[in-house]
Amino acid sequence: MQAVNSAMKASVLAIAAIAVLAQGAWAAGCDKAAEVSNITIMGDWLPWSSQGPVMAAQAKGLYQAEGLTVKLISPPNPADPIKLVARQKVEFSMTYPPDIIQARETGIPVQSVGAILRSFPWGLIVTPDIKSPADLKGKTIGASSTQTGRFFLETMIKSAGLDPKKDVTIVAQGYGGVQLFAAGKIQGTTGLGYGELVTVQNARKKAGKSAPGWLDFSDYGVPPFYFMVIAGNEDWMRNNPGATCRFLRATAKGWDEFKANQDTYNQMFAKQNEVFPLAEHAGFTTRTLSEWKAPDGTMFKQSAANWAYTQAWMLDVGLISVGAAPDSFFTNAYLP
Repeated sequence: MQAVNSAMKASVLAIAAIAVLAQGAWAAGCDKAAEVSNITIMGDWLPWSSQGPVMAAQAKGLYQAEGLTVKLISPPNPADPIKLVARQKVEFSMTYPPDIIQARETGIPVQSVGAILRSFPWGLIVTPDIKSPADLKGKTIGASSTQTGRFFLETMIKSAGLDPKKDVTIVAQGYGGVQLFAAGKIQGTTGLGYGELVTVQNARKKAGKSAPGWLDFSDYGVPPFYFMVIAGNEDWMRNNPGATCRFLRATAKGWDEFKANQDTYNQMFAKQNEVFPLAEHAGFTTRTLSEWKAPDGTMFKQSAANWAYTQAWMLDVGLISVGAAPDSFFTNAYLP
């Protein structure tokens, strides 16, 4: 890992310089008319706060003002967002950095056009007796159904000197991790700090039980890379810079509308996504709104260093085998 990280760090300045030059090539994208009028974006899941700015931009006619008609759809399964944008069946999708990196390794020209949920929220919800990864020995733990989610967990387990295959029983939890944890069938479940953790905390408090423990993956070997990004097909975006930039500009304005009228959109989430009640949707919104902005206050802007250490971790754990240039994974060229 150290050797890989050293190589990645050595290239960060060069990557940043290339990214600046690339941005200059398309910086006037929003000055161009939209080359297409219809755009479909695939969300990451059922509607929740991650999709608030898009829904707000739709509701307020912000896309129409840019000459666009934007349709937001939910994925039938977790693998669809990256697959369908790669095949240009949808123009954009909400997805995750490791999925983009894996796709690029196989020659698929997908690229992140903007970071939307920037902080890394993944961790392990555990029973109160588990204080550190070392306490996972002999326990049964539920892992995310995604390949990356399992590697998060295995990285944490290895940080304590344990063998994920011998010292811990890992079961595929699908979407039922919270239920399995509540029933006592597993002693830990992977989830989001502002998602499943809040659900478990509220349920245990209501039942008069002690609060669950929380082990943050980024404290135990997993780099804190961007959680969610907007992906597009590199070829499509190059051919449609005006539409790409205008889509991002309207979505950024949608964030302002979403922030100003949170109750309206929380009610929409609760109606369209009954997995969580209104109060929890409101909590998600409160905790994720600021995640859309970079430290300098800009929307969507991405760091080459963030993609470099994401790639380094993936190489280290064996999720990928080829070290493509990290600047190929993302672009700031279409920022409004």
